[in-house]
Formats: sequence, structure tokens, C-alpha cells
Amino acid sequence: MSILCQGKYLEELTKTELMRYVLEGMSTDLHLDEIIDCLDHFSKNVENLEMDAFLLAEIKEFCSKDSLKQKIVSELGNHEPFSIKKNEFQNAEMEGYAPLGSLLHITSANSEGLSFLALVEGLISQNMNIVKLSRRDDDLCFKLVEQLLKHDRSEKLQKRILLLKNQTLDLSDLIDVVDGVSCWGGDSALESIKAKVPNNKRFIPWGHKISFALIDNNSANAETSRKLVDEILLNNQQACSAPQVCYLLDASYEQLMDFAQLLSDSFSTHEDCNELDLDIQQRAELTNYNELLRLESLFLEKNLITSKKGEWRIYIEKNSDFKASPLNRTIWIKSITSNNIVETFQKHRGYLQTVGLSISDDNFDVINYILKAGVTRVRELGRMQESYGGEPHDGEYALRRFVKRVSLDLDILKRNYRLDEKSEGRQIINKSLPVMTKEDFQSLSLDDERNKLFFRSGGSSGKSALSTFSYHSYHTQMSAASEGLYAAGLDPRNDRCMNLFFGGGLYGGFLSFFTILEKMKALQFPMAAYEDLEFVAESIVEYQVDTLLGMPSYIVELFTKKGSILKKGCVKKIFFGGEHFPEKMKTLLIKDYGVEIIRSASYGSVDAGPLGFQCEYCEGSIHHLNESIQSLEVLSLESDKEVPDGEVGRLVFTSKARETLSIDRYDLGDLGRIVKDKCRCMRKGLRFELLGRSGDIFRSGGTFFNFLKFEKILKDSFEYSDQFQIILTNESTKDTINLYLNGIKIEEVDFASKYKDLSEAFCHELTTDFKVIKSVSSDFISSKSSGKILRVVDQRQY
Repeated sequence: MSILCQGKYLEELTKTELMRYVLEGMSTDLHLDEIIDCLDHFSKNVENLEMDAFLLAEIKEFCSKDSLKQKIVSELGNHEPFSIKKNEFQNAEMEGYAPLGSLLHITSANSEGLSFLALVEGLISQNMNIVKLSRRDDDLCFKLVEQLLKHDRSEKLQKRILLLKNQTLDLSDLIDVVDGVSCWGGDSALESIKAKVPNNKRFIPWGHKISFALIDNNSANAETSRKLVDEILLNNQQACSAPQVCYLLDASYEQLMDFAQLLSDSFSTHEDCNELDLDIQQRAELTNYNELLRLESLFLEKNLITSKKGEWRIYIEKNSDFKASPLNRTIWIKSITSNNIVETFQKHRGYLQTVGLSISDDNFDVINYILKAGVTRVRELGRMQESYGGEPHDGEYALRRFVKRVSLDLDILKRNYRLDEKSEGRQIINKSLPVMTKEDFQSLSLDDERNKLFFRSGGSSGKSALSTFSYHSYHTQMSAASEGLYAAGLDPRNDRCMNLFFGGGLYGGFLSFFTILEKMKALQFPMAAYEDLEFVAESIVEYQVDTLLGMPSYIVELFTKKGSILKKGCVKKIFFGGEHFPEKMKTLLIKDYGVEIIRSASYGSVDAGPLGFQCEYCEGSIHHLNESIQSLEVLSLESDKEVPDGEVGRLVFTSKARETLSIDRYDLGDLGRIVKDKCRCMRKGLRFELLGRSGDIFRSGGTFFNFLKFEKILKDSFEYSDQFQIILTNESTKDTINLYLNGIKIEEVDFASKYKDLSEAFCHELTTDFKVIKSVSSDFISSKSSGKILRVVDQRQY
């Protein structure tokens, strides 16, 4: 194997061809989610390929979706780092990350799997990648990439990968076509390659590092010696994080010798301390070290202990001079004091990596000296070579070295929060999965340890269920909602906001909007839906609140009962959620109270999070999709097939940004249609119109009726915009549609004449009865879980 390019093996490659492949890879439109999806499928299905079991487990973990997302968030700040957006709502400037473009990875042969993991980092940083393998490398990287590409559903990932081994292209030719050179090796190798990299290209070195252990006298016991031996035997000190020196804090020469004897005993009794297979050069180096130290021990406080067959070596010196070990299970034992730690390592700061500590609380301050000396990792002894997701490598975040920060400041973007609002959106949906129902959602496992936040979610049966979030995914959802509220017209620089959403009882409204306003850094009065309406109204006037956020029912009651107080104030904006805002009340607030904006604060659900938002041009129930965190399908009422654009169907959402739950193709029970017309705000993402709940379409007497049609007739023909309810019964020989209105009565025949299907069924075919009943809204039937008035209630007996 020599060249793997775009998923195919080649015998040779010219520089011109190389440039063409690099440009094609850089130009390929490949979203980060597609890359992560491919790597995750690979991690779950990768074959052993006769590699070390520890390495296989490491590769699987590294490439899993959870690990990759954690790494991206840790290193680049959020789950969508390549989205260019505002850092602050108050500013016009936008910033984000962009890939360098193309990377050349020059890897060493002494770390199996390194080449592939370096490639993965290049892929998730959105770069085109050339990996130059060492001639001494085996073919593991080729075999892993072959398996990876089998899981590439986009069929575009292969264009970002080029593997080279034993090829004839000169290194200068490779450097000439890339934007960055990521190089692994020793000092001489790095210096040689760096000399060939021009100043206009980024050189990213990953040099050899040295690690050591630090133990105080209270911890210098048999248990600690066993841990140190475990660290030395793991990978035979080949990892940069393996200890080469062990320092004893404030130790005498006798104490050094005592601990060295404990260490010798631990080596001798360790079950994994078999004989090493060393070449003649390695044996010669170790022999030289041994004999020199034996000679020096005759007149200096130095000594050595070695095994009979040479499986391990312990070198003892009283001084604290920092010395690298010849490795192959060789450890220096030295003494050091806290006040000379910084001085001891002054000339070696750039080489220091991990310290394995075993100290008592009395010596805890030594950590500050270690960090001042230049160490980048501090671990418990016994865990020096372990790592966690998103951890820096040698004091650096790899992904940040593979990207650059870009900024935009354009007048055309002032009313947008992110650049991709000006671009066509993209859907990420696995349509092979079944549609998820409310019951399916409620049966999802809640045992993920990252579940930290629990909200009550009302079930369709009235049964209470829980919707769970990790704190990270919660804040991701709220960030998306804050972008939507900004688009709706809330101005965080000038608006004085009062949060009137309901709180308590595990309900998420008040808490969510508190977080949303906090993210916008808006001036906020967190009142909640306080029962003392007079206090609320007086506070609005006293504190010059001009923007209200809350449920329509509460806001309507507030203005209805305390309107005389509120007329003294200056409320200009109302952002609502959770319910329909009566058109009649909107007209009244605009006309009598001077309110200028009444708009949806967000369309969403407790389960799926924020789903849509309105801009200044969205009329009625039309919303933009929250595309940074959601994808949308509109499926038929009778099947799970997509309906043509513009036709009414079930709104089915797939969440892109949930950690603890997979919300794929979730049918919330809402009806709607895709709106194809371009919005005047010039956002190019998906728009949809909410058209009620699935239960709003009901059959009576063999005919389908729509709750929204009743609503439109009441509004247009009878100027009725108040609440109403439909209850279906069949106490007589046929179905009856009972229309309950708040405080008024309309003649049945008059209403039916406005609804053709109802007129035919009720007046002519006589297949259903129809009654209009004068009632009061307080008597309407409400959901036990959410308290919302149910629109259609089926009380028919079957």
C-alpha cells in the first residue's frame, strides 16, 4: 500500500494531481454532523484488525459521537464552532472558526494508531488531510480508513483524506500544497521539517515530552511503589506521560535507597515484568548507563539496582538535576525540595508534560510550584497515562491549532444573529428510523448520568412525565431560543423586560426565559405569573417596563383587570408562548394601550426544545425553523410519507443538539405546512405554518372537520376571538358536535351556513347533530398536566 486517495489506491501521484485533489477536498461541502455521524458508526463497527486491544478501545472511544462532541465543545467552545455568529447580542460583529484549509500530518512510527487519530482531528476541524506515514509504519492506518469510508453515507468524506507511504513526491511538494504542517517527532526531525515550512504556512509541532512522579515521605510506601511500577510497565514507558524520573520530596539519601528497595520488590513480584526484547543498540546504551553509574557510586551519593536478567533498572541520585531516562523500564530516583522545583526545571520547561503525584495534604502547595515550572498535566500516581474527553494535549488544544478565527462586520447582517441565516438550510434526518410518538418519548431511558435537569412534560393521557436535559444541551437549546427572540424584535440593548411566565411545579417556562434573557444580557425583572395582579401592574409602571414575556391567558387577565394602572405605563412589546393569543385582544392592546409588537416568543415543546421563531415579517402562525438545533419533516395524516410542499401534515422534528436523549423523527402532535415563499427578512432557512393539533381534525358522522375552520368562521363572520371548545358526544343515535362559546350564543343554522361540510352533514344529509352552547371559559375542560384548555374533547361512547 502506498497511496490512498478519494477511497482508491493509486500507484503514483504527480504534484499537479495532488493539487487538484487538495482543492477538490477543500471545496467539498461536508457538514460537521455528517463527519461525526460517519465516525460514530465506524466506532461501533470497527473490526479488530489484529491491533492491541487497548488501542482498539481507545480508537472506539475517541471516534464515538459523545467523545467527539465533548472534544469539540471543550476545544472550540460550542457544538457548532464553524457557525459564524455574534458573540454578543448587543454587537453587530460576528465571529467563528474556519478550517486552515488543508493539513499535512507527518507522523512517527513509534506510536501505533497515532496517524489515524491525527487524521480524525484533522477531519473534525473541517480540513482536507494529507497523512504522510513513516516508512517503518505498518498498514493499520490504511485499513482503518478503509473501514471508516464504508460508513460514509455522504460519500464525501473520502475527498478529505489522502494517505501517502513510500511515495516519490518530495516533502517540499507536499508542504507547497497545504496550509498547515502538523508534525510528530524528536527535536532534530522537527527542526529539519520546520526549516522547509515557509512563514505563510502554519507549523504545528508535537515534540517528545518528559513526565515524572513526585512523592513525599509520608507516601513513600509499598503501595505507592506498586503504582509507580504499574506506570513504568504500561507500554514500557513509550508514552510521553510515562514517568522517567521519580522525585522524593525533601528526602535524604538513605530515604531514597529505602524507597528504591521498595520499588525493586514491586518490580520483582509484578506479574507483567517479563523480559524485554531489545536490539543491540538499546542494550549497549543501557550497559553504558549502568557502568557509568556504578563507577560514580564509588565516590558520590549514587547507586543502582537492576534485575538479574535486565528486565528493569532503578538509578538513584541524591541531586535533583533533571535527567531523561534511557527508558525500557528505567527510572531515576532523586530528591527535590519545594523551593527549588522551578529552578530545577527552568531549562526543560518546553519538554515537561505529566506529573504523577502521591502527597499528603501538608504538601499540597507543591502543586503551585509544579505548574510554575511548566508542567501541563498533574495526575494521581497510578493514573498518569489516563485521559479524559476534550483534554488538552501537551498544554494545547489540537483543534484550535488546526483552525483560524474569522470575523465579519457588514451592514447587511445587522438584523441577523448568524451568517448561516443568509444561506439555505440543511436537514439532518435518518429517515430509516420509525416516527417517534409521545408514548415512545416517555418510554426513553432516563438513566444517563448527564441528566441533570428535569422538567415536567404533560402526556396525551394527562399522565405526567419528565423531559430531561444535560446542562450543556439545555444551554444549547436556550441559546437557539435567544436567537429566535432576537429575530422576533426583542432589543437587549434598550428593552426593559419582565418575565411573566409560570414557574414551579417542574414547569420550565419561567426558568427557560430567565436563561434566554440572561444569554441576551437583557435587562430583566423576573416576576413570574405572580397572583397579585395589582403589584405586577404597579411594578410595570414603577420600573418603566416596556417589554412583557408570558402566557397569553395571564397577560390578557392582567390587562383586563388592571388596565387602568397599565395605561399609565409604556408597554410597547409583548412576546408570548404556550397558547394562542386572541386576535381581538391583540387589537385592543394595540389600540388602547399603545403596544407596538405582539409576537410569538418561541414555538417549542418541553420534550423537543425550541422549534421555531418569528421575525418581524411572520404573520399569524408562520415560523422560521430553529435550524441550528432542529430538522423538520411534514408527514401525511394517514401514513409516514412526506407530503408535497405546501400541503398540511404532521410536523415531525429531529433534534440535532441533545446529549442524553436521541430525539429522532418526533411527532409532537402539531399540524402544519411548509411555506415556500421567501421571507422579507431574507433568512433563507425553512419556514412553516402552524395549523393546530393533530386532534384538531376530527371525524363526526363520517365527515372530517377542522377546529381551525371553526376558529376562522368565528373570527371572520361573527367577530368572535375569545376562547371556545368543541366537545363530541353521541348520546342520541348519531354524533353531536357541541360548540361551547364564552358568553355568547350563535344560531346553529347561521354558523353552519358558513361551513360547507358542516352544512351538508347537519342541514342536508343529517349525519351529525350540531349545537352552539353559551358557556363561560372557566367551565371549559382543561388538561390535567398543563392546565391548558383542550380544543377538541371526544366524549363519545363506543
